[in-house]
Amino acid sequence: MEGKAKFKKKSKGEPLDLRIAAVFFDGRKYLTLVKEKVEDKWYSSKRREDHYVVIGEPGTIYLDHLTLQHGTGTAIADGLENAIKAMGIAENLVAIGADSTAVNTEHKNGEIHLLECRLRRTLHWFVCNLHLNEFPLRHLCKHLIGATESSTNWEGPVGNALATCGSLLLSSTGIRCIPDGPSLPDIDLADLSRDQTYLYKMIKAVKTGLISSDLLREKPGPMSHNCRQNLQTLRSNRGTE
Repeated sequence: MEGKAKFKKKSKGEPLDLRIAAVFFDGRKYLTLVKEKVEDKWYSSKRREDHYVVIGEPGTIYLDHLTLQHGTGTAIADGLENAIKAMGIAENLVAIGADSTAVNTEHKNGEIHLLECRLRRTLHWFVCNLHLNEFPLRHLCKHLIGATESSTNWEGPVGNALATCGSLLLSSTGIRCIPDGPSLPDIDLADLSRDQTYLYKMIKAVKTGLISSDLLREKPGPMSHNCRQNLQTLRSNRGTE
């Protein structure tokens, strides 16, 4: 709320009293409810829009929310440039942070590079490594399973099995225990994301050979080529032992 109040002051013409040295941004596509006026009537419809949140450092201060028609590097650079110039922090900016997707980090048309060109200086890049950590697993799965046929499906018998593994029943012989390797640390599951919690429970079930009825009812959701692949593989294994 503090950041929003400061930004509202800036919108009214008052200077932003924080010296922002870096901006971090992230976004995703949302199906957004919009209203359009046709003659004297208003009509509601839904439209997919790219929404981005901009955070300032130091202090982790909320700065702005951007709504873009397109999620291209040029569109993001345009929106971010307009926002930081409107807040009067463009001259003080020395760093920028984002995830490692190509739309942000591509060396010619990536958002960060385009913003550097418009500011006419280089910035320190703080790039999230979580996406990079998923690449080795993605290439391993591509080598073992085969090529992809969509954003959620793989070709071949293994890919087909993973796509339908959520409907598999637990084998009558149970799960074969694999106790090898270090034991899992005790973790407060409230600190984990949904995917992390599911993965932790599944690995624990494989290591102990015990699986609860609650875990059997959980569904990992659609399979993607990165982080959800290991979740689906574990679920497939427990149904085919």
